[in-house]
Amino acid sequence: DGSTHDGGWAAGLREGHGVAVEVGGGRYDGEWRRGERHGEGRWSRGQESYAGQWLSGKRAGQGTSVDADGGEYAGGFGPDEAPSGYGRQRRADGSEYEGEWARGAPHGQGRGLGADGTRYDGAWRDGAWHGAGRLAAPDGLAYDGQFESGAMCGHGVLRLADGRQYEGQLSAGRGGGGGVRADGAAVGGIPHGRGVMVELDGERYEGEFADGARHGAGTLCTRGGDVYVGAFADGQRHGAGKLRTARGDHVAGEWRHGKYSAAASASAGPGELDG
Repeated sequence: DGSTHDGGWAAGLREGHGVAVEVGGGRYDGEWRRGERHGEGRWSRGQESYAGQWLSGKRAGQGTSVDADGGEYAGGFGPDEAPSGYGRQRRADGSEYEGEWARGAPHGQGRGLGADGTRYDGAWRDGAWHGAGRLAAPDGLAYDGQFESGAMCGHGVLRLADGRQYEGQLSAGRGGGGGVRADGAAVGGIPHGRGVMVELDGERYEGEFADGARHGAGTLCTRGGDVYVGAFADGQRHGAGKLRTARGDHVAGEWRHGKYSAAASASAGPGELDG
């Protein structure tokens, strides 16, 4: 094949320790068995290299590989020569991952650092965040909870970049939005289901959400001290509800699109009940 070999031979095949230089410029220095790289050895070509264990001519076991662009992986390799088991990867763009691997992708428990500074610590599946994990983004967004296929989805505690806080059920949303991934794409983190949202001014809502908006039954405590218990739709009071104002008035009635509509019984004027 045009390559050269300086080392042991047996029955016309490379055996034991030897150094081989390939026609394409590759160089291997290590152990051989029956003409194949087998055991400990180091292969290199240009900026690429691999040092570690070999099995029947393939990288398998523990080793360290360096890509042509400077990326590095150190850890286990499977029979398909892909990362497997436990290992650490550093890419040329500055992103990192350390943890469990399967079939060449993060799979199991691990810690990731995105090129943009996003950090994730938790469960992975097929290279995506999946299961319980913690996420922290450079803009201040933080999340501790469930992920599904890379999206914040399920139950969790979310602190948004603007300082608002939410605890409850979340969805990936329609087309994604509200969160961040290691690749910088926004995905998940949409309040959907039952939860509690605390606004920057202290206003607190506990109840049902749909696609990020108050929708369904809930309780709203305003910063002024009013408490509304009742129905919401598309983020506004809508339907039957009861209001207790900060000054002690009690009202039961109907709201339409955030506006007081008709009272079942009231001790305060309609003008005080909008919002």
